[in-house]
Amino acid sequence: MSAGRGLLVLSVLLASCGGSYPRVTVVNACGGTLSGGVLTLEEGTAYAIGRLEAGEKTTVVVEPRGESDVTLDYTDPTGIERTVSGGYLEETGSYHLTLTVGEQGVVDFDVNLD
Repeated sequence: MSAGRGLLVLSVLLASCGGSYPRVTVVNACGGTLSGGVLTLEEGTAYAIGRLEAGEKTTVVVEPRGESDVTLDYTDPTGIERTVSGGYLEETGSYHLTLTVGEQGVVDFDVNLD
């Protein structure tokens, strides 16, 4: 294989991999303050979210080691500690997982490829 053709193949492979890490956005749509928020990937890597006021959101760039679901631990406005799992991410790519925390602890998981 010529050097030019090899470089072209490498460029196509790198472009298809994306090279970027996935993002996870947590949206507080429950009407009160969420506290103690922590995102945890399937292999155990944790990302502190902390406190989210009503209507606030935060985005974290995560680095999963392969395919992973996501767990969100938080304390709702009534003081109940909650744990929800779901979603799907891969190690690289333009995955954007949005977790919207609604009333009564219901969490909507929405995965998009940006």
